[in-house]
Amino acid sequence: MRFLLDQDVYEVTRRFLCQLGHEATRAADLGLSRAEDADLVARATQEGRLFAAWRPHLANCRSMNSSTGFVTVTSMRLAWHRPGE
Repeated sequence: MRFLLDQDVYEVTRRFLCQLGHEATRAADLGLSRAEDADLVARATQEGRLFAAWRPHLANCRSMNSSTGFVTVTSMRLAWHRPGE
């Protein structure tokens, strides 16, 4: 999968996705570190990427993509487990 990561996604998360074989590009790597969420969602959509951010309010992005009529927002939490826990 190809991801576009917002500036609030931790580097450890980017490395984790890459270790799993995914392409994870930071918004800053594309010169978009100060871009609005709507612009990042649009860029991700243009490039066939999933937009990942750490903020739960992104559910408001559902109607940002007028070309397809929808954007799917999925919330997920990556849990770190230590052996024996």
